[in-house]
Amino acid sequence: MTKSQPKPKKSSKSVNSNTREGTIKLSSSKSEEFIDSLKNNIKELKYEKALDLFDAIMDQLQNDNVPLDELHIQYMKGKLCLEHCEDLLNILEHQVVNIDLDKLKDKNDLSSQ
Repeated sequence: MTKSQPKPKKSSKSVNSNTREGTIKLSSSKSEEFIDSLKNNIKELKYEKALDLFDAIMDQLQNDNVPLDELHIQYMKGKLCLEHCEDLLNILEHQVVNIDLDKLKDKNDLSSQ
């Protein structure tokens, strides 16, 4: 009987570890969906709104106003807002650097006529 007792314990442990792995995979896919949803929502924001949201999140994090279970979510929101703002600034910089001065001069000449 001693030999048969460890076998059920081992099988129950493996079932538990499989269950845990299944839970981790499930929560990981939910996390990915949540992050994708956050990205899509933040991409819709204009620069000023995204920067305001980032500032609000930073204020919350610095003042310890965020419960521990929300800390990672707020961090991700802040990171995504910052990345979005940087992307918008890079796009604007690219547009400014690539301004064709001759076309700009031609447009000014036409508008003055």
